[in-house]
Amino acid sequence: SVFSPDDDSLRVAGKVAVTWNEVLASVGPILLDEDTEAHVMSAVTVLARDKWIRSGDVDGIGASDHTDETGLPLTYISDFAVDADSKNKVLIQLRALDIIERGTKKRSLADTAKYWRVTPEGETTVLSLLAARGEEE
Repeated sequence: SVFSPDDDSLRVAGKVAVTWNEVLASVGPILLDEDTEAHVMSAVTVLARDKWIRSGDVDGIGASDHTDETGLPLTYISDFAVDADSKNKVLIQLRALDIIERGTKKRSLADTAKYWRVTPEGETTVLSLLAARGEEE
């Protein structure tokens, strides 16, 4: 934990374990139709943040210390971030497993975002995973 006197906030660094199936369940649905890399990474960040909140502890600090009386996270948790190396690992792993590929839809020249989509094999994997999760609930 690091207290930052400049912005009066507490910075916490830690690790959150997520499975590849959890990552795929989070990003798969948005990639069934092409989406930006930024949106994909946002989904990964939300997954990691939610797992951190549910874990009750990161780096020795209980999640109860980071919630209000309703159990909702305090504002500064919205600044939760996943490091760049982890984000790159997600893209590399999903590409290596032939689950995602670069998007191919035509875009305007002004649109410089990177786009991703599921491969045909990835679509089968995503839909099977989501169907199996739906049966569990």
